[in-house]
Amino acid sequence: MTTNEVPSGAIVVGVDGSTASQAALHWAVREATLRDLWVHVLHATDAAPWLTADYAREPRAVDPVISAALRDVRRRVPGLVATWSEPLGSPIPALIDASRIADTIVVGGRGAGAISSAVKGSIAVQVGAQARCPVVVVRAPLVARAVDAAVAVGVDDNRQMDLVLAYAFAEASRRGVPLVAVHAWQQDPGAYVSGLPMWAEGEDGFRQERELLRRCLNGWVERFPEVEVRRRTLRTGAVEALVRQSEDACLLVVGTRGGHELGGLLFGSVSQRVLRHAYCPVVLVHAPRGTSIGIADHSAVTA
Repeated sequence: MTTNEVPSGAIVVGVDGSTASQAALHWAVREATLRDLWVHVLHATDAAPWLTADYAREPRAVDPVISAALRDVRRRVPGLVATWSEPLGSPIPALIDASRIADTIVVGGRGAGAISSAVKGSIAVQVGAQARCPVVVVRAPLVARAVDAAVAVGVDDNRQMDLVLAYAFAEASRRGVPLVAVHAWQQDPGAYVSGLPMWAEGEDGFRQERELLRRCLNGWVERFPEVEVRRRTLRTGAVEALVRQSEDACLLVVGTRGGHELGGLLFGSVSQRVLRHAYCPVVLVHAPRGTSIGIADHSAVTA
């Protein structure tokens, strides 16, 4: 087995030979081509107890899964620079470690190998919560979208929303497509006992939530005048709203919070259901707890 170094700023894709990991690889190749980045193929293999670190560093034949993935890359984009590594052990720590210098981590949402089995055990949530870069989860099959399919982004009043919006606006600008900003809310149960008519409570709620969405987008619309922004304020659950918008989107961007804790739009079972039911690739934008990226820092976020 060979453990080549992950190149700084590369798109790292976890593969295991499954249909899901092939979909992830194809998405990673297209993204790398669009952004002029390298692709790094990572295939983690279970380590036998008697294997040593020295053994892992010994030159060996390239694993068939890696070989097939590299052939696929060369066939799709002959000039794309592709590197690879085959670390021992679980893919979760390997991907988290790679995220420290990677631009993006990409994994498949289903499959039968090391990567896919971990996905079923919430690899996307674990890596997304701990990674130091965005994590993209691609479900199989990867359905082709219209060339003008929008980027969708889930918006709430979380303190890290600037980081999520920075990624979403940059992707929409880079692809030359609209951005659909989705804010979901549900009526306060207290409305039933407030004494106000339900229609009045609902109207007031809509106004407040539209204003919240406007404040969240304030500054980003001006910074990206070339991006057409479509606002969606929906009185429904977050999962239903995000999944609905993903039907026609090329990408769905949502935020996570570090330290194994997911907040805002992705919290507990919500994250699992979004990843399981979304119709397009989902980007988990990670922000370490206690940090916030402002508009002035946007160039650092999207570089």
